[in-house]
Formats: sequence, C-alpha cells, structure tokens
Amino acid sequence: MTSTSPRRHLAAVSVTIVVTYVATVLLIFYYRTALRATATVSEPTVSAWLYTPYLAPGDSLRVQVVVYGGYENALERVTVRAGTQQRVIALPLPKSWLKRRTARRVPARSAHEFSLSVPGDHKPGTPFPLILSVRFLENQFSSSAQRLQVRAVTETLRLDVPVVKAGQRTLSRALAALKALGFLVMACLLVSWYARSLGASIVLMARRSSAMASFLATWLLALPLPLAFAGYVAFALPLVHATGWTSGWSIGGMLALWLIAPAIAAWRAIRVAPLEPMETADA
Repeated sequence: MTSTSPRRHLAAVSVTIVVTYVATVLLIFYYRTALRATATVSEPTVSAWLYTPYLAPGDSLRVQVVVYGGYENALERVTVRAGTQQRVIALPLPKSWLKRRTARRVPARSAHEFSLSVPGDHKPGTPFPLILSVRFLENQFSSSAQRLQVRAVTETLRLDVPVVKAGQRTLSRALAALKALGFLVMACLLVSWYARSLGASIVLMARRSSAMASFLATWLLALPLPLAFAGYVAFALPLVHATGWTSGWSIGGMLALWLIAPAIAAWRAIRVAPLEPMETADA
C-alpha cells in the first residue's frame, strides 16, 4: 500500500462525514416540526400541529398554530371551538411590527402553542374535532406609495384528534417508552462493542499519524449532529409520545441523554481495552 492511500481514504471519509453533517442540518431545519406532530391540517398560509398522541377521554392535548410569512405576517387571535368548549386566545403584537423600518428586522409572532382537554364523556374511537379560526395580520408594504398597509385575514382549520380507550392509551405509551429505551440500550451496546474492538487501535493510530489525528478530530466534530438527529427520531420522539413532554427543554434533555450515555459506554470500553502496540512495516 502506498503512502498516499491512507490519506485518500481519510479524505474520502472526511468528505462523507461533512456531506452527512450538511444533510442532517437540512433535515433538522425542514422536518423538525413535522416529526414532532402526530396529526396536521394545513392551508396555504396557516397550519395546525397536534403534539400529543395516544389521547383518552379527560386527557390534555397540545396544539400549535403556525402562520407562514415570517416578518410579513403576525398572529393576532385564535378562536378554538372543541365540542362545547370555546376559547379566544388574543396574542399581543410586537410594537415594532407596525413600523415600516423595523418590520423586516424584528420577527412577528407567527406561532402559538396552547393546550386543552378532551371531554371526559367523549366516546373513544370517535375523533375529537377542533375548529380553529385563526386571525392574522398581513404586512403589505407598497413601494410605489411608500407606505405600510396592514390587512386582517381569518382562516378556519378543522383538526380531527384521534381518541382511544384509557387502556389502549396506556399500552401504546408503554410500548413507545420501551421502544425508546431499547434503542438507547442498543446504541450503548453497539458503541461499546465498536470502541472495545477498534477504539484502542484508532487512538494509537491518531497518536502516531497526524492524518489520522486530523480525521479523528473531524469525526468527533461532525458525528454528534447526525447522531443527535438519529436520537431525535429513534429515542426522543417515542419518549415524547410516551410521556407527552413536548417542551424544548424536555426534548433537549432526551437528546443529551442519547449522546452522553453512549459516550460514557465508549469511554469505559476504551479505558478497559489494552493499547496494543501497532506493527510497523520494518517489523
């Protein structure tokens, strides 16, 4: 084997890691909301996302309403009609939103998350209908007239929430939790086996070769994000479905556990594995 072959191999692997990193970033940005949702309904400008699965009569559910348009549109009011329940959620607009010079610099409130309860007498197996009347303001700036025009728009969405029996809900959530824990244990075992088998050799190669050391540094920098995305799909989402914890702090803690537990397993395996000396070409 020539001396350039390892470098070419390391370069190819590094390029693959970078491409994976970029693709993972794009997937997270474009699909992070869709992956959280269990039921959705969309119109051209407004969408509603259900974040709480496996609901039984009397359970609480969380819904997010999103208005697309970024700086141009801002939520003003959401009217929720759910069976005999009705709520009107008024949302304060940022003061700078109505100012022409700062309208494009300060994001308007374009999303809001709220919770409500499924009636205790709702029949399992029958969808629980949510009627959402979303009123938002459109920021229309006329360049010819050099003035800002604001138009109020109302769109109505219907979101049918599936409702199951209490026993079925408990079983589904327990299975989701077991699925999440199973993936975590499998990840720890796989990383531990890999580290025990090849970790010591990789560390020795990194000590003796600057190219391998550079590759190892690139690998350590690029790998966590793809792993976090895999953990988001395989571990965090099933755990969210099992617990109903939809806050960013909860999901962040789940991802931290997903990354830290295999890292500890790998570190323990590398410390236990003996650092055998590598054979050289002269030998």
